[in-house]
Amino acid sequence: MATKQKDAEMDPGEKCIFLLKKCTKVLDTYEPRKTTVDAYIQDCECLKDKKVGEQALKFIHQVFYGCCRYQKFLKMFVTSFMYKCPATALRAEQTLYIVIAYLLFFRLEELTVPQFREFLACGYGTPPALLALMQYALNVEELEKWVKVEWCKVYDVDYIEKDVIGKL
Repeated sequence: MATKQKDAEMDPGEKCIFLLKKCTKVLDTYEPRKTTVDAYIQDCECLKDKKVGEQALKFIHQVFYGCCRYQKFLKMFVTSFMYKCPATALRAEQTLYIVIAYLLFFRLEELTVPQFREFLACGYGTPPALLALMQYALNVEELEKWVKVEWCKVYDVDYIEKDVIGKL
């Protein structure tokens, strides 16, 4: 019961910042050559924080697993974004872009647009860079021009056209 209260104690903006920071920290500190995904998530020091409640832990786990599962897809997207928008994209925020892209492309229906908007507006990340990321991600012509060909080398063309680009 106490862990459920921890999740509820923060206002929505603070909670989004907390979750994004934890997700990026988990991804940044994961070393796939040294451990497995499951072993790492069990031993991850930043998840032993007493502020991490049950809901937050579940969300972080799901984002971590999803970012690992779709790593190639997300890296291709973020790399193309950083190449396309070098003036606004920051290397230091690359992991944040991966998390945001995962939420956008793979979890938006479950998360809902208003909740996703809270993540974007919470204050974590550079606003001009996040705006550029969203403009890029939601522009079908740009995706087809800059990243679709690379995605199709790894993923089925129908999947990319219908389930990824088609959903936008």
